[in-house]
Amino acid sequence: MFRARLGAVLGLIWMLAVGSAEAGELGLALDGRVGGDSNVLRSSFDKVDDAFFEFSPRFSVRETQRELTYDFFYRPTFTTYAETEGIDGVDHLITGSSSWRFTPRDNLSASLRYGDRRQLRFDDADPTPILLLVPSDRSRIRLTTARVSYSRQLTPVWSGYFSLDLDDFDSAPDDFGSLPDTRAYSGRIGGDHAFNQKTSAGLSASGRFRDTKAQGPSSAKALIWDVSINLSQQLSDTMSISLQVGPSFISTKIVPDIALRDFVPTTFTQQTSIFASANFEKSWRKARFNASYVRSEFRGGISVSSTFSDEVDVDFVYDLTRRLVARMNASWNQRKQIVDIEGFGNLDTTQWRAVCTLSYRLSRQLNLIGQYAFRTQEVKGRANFTGVGDIHTGFLSLRYTFDPIIF
Repeated sequence: MFRARLGAVLGLIWMLAVGSAEAGELGLALDGRVGGDSNVLRSSFDKVDDAFFEFSPRFSVRETQRELTYDFFYRPTFTTYAETEGIDGVDHLITGSSSWRFTPRDNLSASLRYGDRRQLRFDDADPTPILLLVPSDRSRIRLTTARVSYSRQLTPVWSGYFSLDLDDFDSAPDDFGSLPDTRAYSGRIGGDHAFNQKTSAGLSASGRFRDTKAQGPSSAKALIWDVSINLSQQLSDTMSISLQVGPSFISTKIVPDIALRDFVPTTFTQQTSIFASANFEKSWRKARFNASYVRSEFRGGISVSSTFSDEVDVDFVYDLTRRLVARMNASWNQRKQIVDIEGFGNLDTTQWRAVCTLSYRLSRQLNLIGQYAFRTQEVKGRANFTGVGDIHTGFLSLRYTFDPIIF
């Protein structure tokens, strides 16, 4: 069933792409890196530090036209560790997006992101948030997100849109177990009014059904409804802000495993909360700054129960010279379980992450990249979950980018 849905999304993106009769661009880059990790197994005790080597080819195909644009990217990463056995492997990242303006007023777009990676790996190029830092050796996380959306310019000042989304989280077990598997289907509809060239506001509503299954005691089904007010303001030529806020209504049904149904009852709960997001962007001649905040019902992957998520992300890029670029990213995330599972209590987590990257262009095609990343996590509410402490990772990379092939 899931393969059929994934195939349909890929088919739509491919049809949008092959509709072009003009030239596209094929890109290839090779990335080799040497690094170290202070806790490769994400263990709470007997932590193991190790060095690693990674080789990562990067393939891309893209084209930009007036009516049709598309951009596809695939990156496999081969990783081997110097001393720790049994955790070498290959991780995959696939992204694709396409947009088709088939009339001056109508636009159809599709996007896909698929990641298949080991849970212990920190992927600096994958913005997927860290779900839970837990002991792991061979456990893999497969995360798929897909969207199809349509927008129409109804009048010179009014526009409307709707979108359909699929989120699928699959965790393969290892010696330490696995995280709950989650699949969610979403839909959103809305409209915006442009007051002038700098200010717009609108209303939107969405619904999402999430089905979560765990190898442990329970499974859950959740239905989430959001209604929000949206506001965007271009404060200046180099600065903008956007806000979105509204109520969120969450209904959750917790179903115990068959073996436990004589002892643990099925529970049904309803909660009302506030959904909100805010984004601020500012640019200078040599620098770019972005800060965002999002509060939402988390898609899953931590607990069977519904979970509220608050996340703050700050990103700053500065061109030190024409060849040297520095980037600093910091994020804070807090997730609180809102429905108790009888006999198992809550699971609340707080995570911090900081990443510093320096990139130096040695030549037109060769770049030297250095990065340091810090992560830590606090867990409350479960006696069998303990913090893994601070995790430090870093690497030095050489990336060679070939001249694009025009086809």
